[in-house]
Amino acid sequence: MSTLLNASRARRATTILSARAGGNSHRVRSVLRLLVREGYLEGLAPAIVTSGVTIRFKYNSRGEPAIRSVFCVSKPGRRVYAGVASLWQAPAGAGILILSTPRGLLTDRDARRLNVGGEILRGIR
Repeated sequence: MSTLLNASRARRATTILSARAGGNSHRVRSVLRLLVREGYLEGLAPAIVTSGVTIRFKYNSRGEPAIRSVFCVSKPGRRVYAGVASLWQAPAGAGILILSTPRGLLTDRDARRLNVGGEILRGIR
């Protein structure tokens, strides 16, 4: 996730074709799988040198990245929790929220469908 955040903040996402996500944790892999499923990343491959994952970013026909920005919602000093009724409703195609719920990591759309709330980790546009 830090690779995505850094690429977004530096506005280097248009020049990065692939990057390595540090760590081999279950949470990092779950978030990356969510982003592949939602169409924000092209794919994942195990990194050869380290224990991380190689990420292939997705671009549209004009060469613009699918991920325009990544923003933190919950931080170590300020956790943000939301029930299913108070989840942000973004317009179609405007982005997603990634939530940590009792049913695992979900997007805001999946959380509404399953009627669960949780901690809002990141937002992706």
